[in-house]
Amino acid sequence: MQAKTPREQKDFTYHFGNVMEQVKSASLYLIPEQAPGALEALLQVMVAKKVDADEWVQHHRDAGQMKRESLIGVATAYCAQAGREHHANHQDAAWTYLVEAAYYAGAALYAKSLEQAWPEVERATARAAVAETRSKGGMARNAGWKRIEDEAVKLVRIHGERGQRWSTERKMAVSIRAELWPFASREMPGIAEKRYVQTISDRLKSRHNDIAMYLDKKRAASC
Repeated sequence: MQAKTPREQKDFTYHFGNVMEQVKSASLYLIPEQAPGALEALLQVMVAKKVDADEWVQHHRDAGQMKRESLIGVATAYCAQAGREHHANHQDAAWTYLVEAAYYAGAALYAKSLEQAWPEVERATARAAVAETRSKGGMARNAGWKRIEDEAVKLVRIHGERGQRWSTERKMAVSIRAELWPFASREMPGIAEKRYVQTISDRLKSRHNDIAMYLDKKRAASC
């Protein structure tokens, strides 16, 4: 029997190119009237302005503007951020953002096929379209955030048992920042410090049963 040829190893640049082709195909399908090179120009602008993809998508969701065409912008923003993280040698973050870009490109095409806006697509099975692109990078990111979340709860408990109380989860996040940030930056080298407070606050809210005894809502009312 003839020996099987070893599978060629594909690097980040190869997969980045493939995902950009997916985004470009989705863009041309959804917006056929766009000018040639429009997507590439958008990518360069997002790279130059260092657009934070997570904040960009949250802004559009909050504004109720997450339509089919907006998903292409989201996918492009994640491609731009993936490239930046790769050049900064934050490889776990780079792969994770690249997976997000592929996901949103697939979601845009799925939304078009259903003639639905984003909220309905997210509740349907759009994620199945890109499930095969889920990587170890994405799983590593989730695991890293879980460890950061557990450490945050532990620190809240330590200070809470010493008598400290907080009026909101956000104030909890601010008060443990000095202790948690070194741990968080080791677990997630690509984590953005400017998003720390909101992210940790949201994580603590999801663990309400673990930290509720250290919350004093009366303080919030009196502030």
